[in-house]
Amino acid sequence: MENDYCIDIGLAAGAVYSELENGDRNLTQLRKHIIDNGYDANTFLMALGWLAREDKVCIIKQNNKWSICLK
Repeated sequence: MENDYCIDIGLAAGAVYSELENGDRNLTQLRKHIIDNGYDANTFLMALGWLAREDKVCIIKQNNKWSICLK
């Protein structure tokens, strides 16, 4: 069961990465896209954390909005 969740997080990370290949997104846009693709909000946040830990994304706060982009 635990491994299944890790696989889901990895797949969600792939979906986040693929969406960011189309350009920068704010946190709300990116979360909506991932949830629309069948992942829950917690899995989305863990996937984003995974990509941040792997140094694949930039996470920037500007004017109280979070912007996400690929490095």
